[in-house]
Amino acid sequence: MAVRSKLERMPAADWVNLTASSIIGIGAVTAAAINAKAAVQAATAAERAADAAEASRSIAASAEHERRRDRLTPEFSFGIRWSMGADEGWFHINLVGPTALERLDWARVTIRDDQAGRPQAAGYLYSPYRLRSGVDGVDEERRVIEFKEGVLVTDPLVCFIERTLAPPGANDFMWRKDQHSKPLRLLIECGRGDLSWALPYEVNVPGLTQIR
Repeated sequence: MAVRSKLERMPAADWVNLTASSIIGIGAVTAAAINAKAAVQAATAAERAADAAEASRSIAASAEHERRRDRLTPEFSFGIRWSMGADEGWFHINLVGPTALERLDWARVTIRDDQAGRPQAAGYLYSPYRLRSGVDGVDEERRVIEFKEGVLVTDPLVCFIERTLAPPGANDFMWRKDQHSKPLRLLIECGRGDLSWALPYEVNVPGLTQIR
């Protein structure tokens, strides 16, 4: 009641000033709230723009990486230097290009198994040829050889191959007829810097030009 009486006795000019001050205060609070909302919206928009720019850069970098990878895909040719007839010899995997590649930092050659994923005799490779054991980089199954020091363009990766043997219970004549008429199926994995490739090949070894 005392407050109401005091307001009723307040001169008109003071009442106007009080009302104006209240309106100004409310306006200031409202403006601050609007400014804070605008700042949040601006920050969100800036963050979204930064994310979009980063995504765009990532896509561009990935596309450039794939272009470089395609442009520098290694090219190989093959040759053989027989040691004992057509039963064993030095198999040459020649890195012939492209020139811009210059070299490979590493390479891994795998003889693919025609029987992979199906029942087979342990330790036997279903392929016309296998790798010679006891050679540096060759695994126990005689399927994989690693060249950790890489190779220069125009130079060969060289491994020693030999005819595979018939598994127990198989007819040797039929085995040779079946397997030795097939191509040597290879997977050449290799890399240079941040680029890597996995290249399948099928090679008719007896039909290769003999290296002297």
